[in-house]
Amino acid sequence: MNGLRITLFHARQLLRTPFFLQQALVAPCIFVALRVLGSLGADTPLTASLWLEGSIAGIWATTTTAVGIISYQRFQGTLEHMALSTLRPGVVFGSLCAAAATIGLLGIPLALGLQLAVTGHVHVDLRDLVSLAASFLACMSSALVLAAFFLVSRSATVLEPLLLTPIWLLSGIVVPLSSFPWWIVPVAAIHPLVGAVAVGHSTGSVALVWLLESVGMSALWATAAWVLLITALRRARRDGTLALA
Repeated sequence: MNGLRITLFHARQLLRTPFFLQQALVAPCIFVALRVLGSLGADTPLTASLWLEGSIAGIWATTTTAVGIISYQRFQGTLEHMALSTLRPGVVFGSLCAAAATIGLLGIPLALGLQLAVTGHVHVDLRDLVSLAASFLACMSSALVLAAFFLVSRSATVLEPLLLTPIWLLSGIVVPLSSFPWWIVPVAAIHPLVGAVAVGHSTGSVALVWLLESVGMSALWATAAWVLLITALRRARRDGTLALA
């Protein structure tokens, strides 16, 4: 319950900041627009899962800002107080990552509306919803791992823009996994978002296997994050990197 209340608190604060609201709304719109332009240029039909891919792209875009928010908390002078909380590090910083992923859900209605406007129809089934839920979990767990590195280093913000596009490209929302060389797929599948996206592109038992793979990898990333956050906090306290100076 503490984690949920803190997540909702952070989400409300993020929505009061124009930058984060813009990120949540604009990212899926731009992604869908680029897919439409690419389809027109290549003279290929748009997929029925266009809205799903745009929604997942938006959730990942807002989630990557979670690690940057840690540096923003350092700038505000609140990071030291967060580190001194009696709550577990996974709750304190996990709620921040969860809040960033949560506001990314605002882009789902926009992605649905854009697909309806462009193609004239929208199809939503249980598989799509499961894919969205698995993607949400994958984004949170991977952001927690990245958060540990941002706790230690003040200059880690330069890496934030580099986190967005590579995962977009390797997750299967830009280029289908079937188009990659065979050896890239198992490497890419280390990130839980790959399996979550594949759920929406698969059927039957294949979708179930990808779902189990995504949830399993999310659990592994979350476990790694738990250890890394504790280690990062100890190192940050020792090196005095929780403040600006």
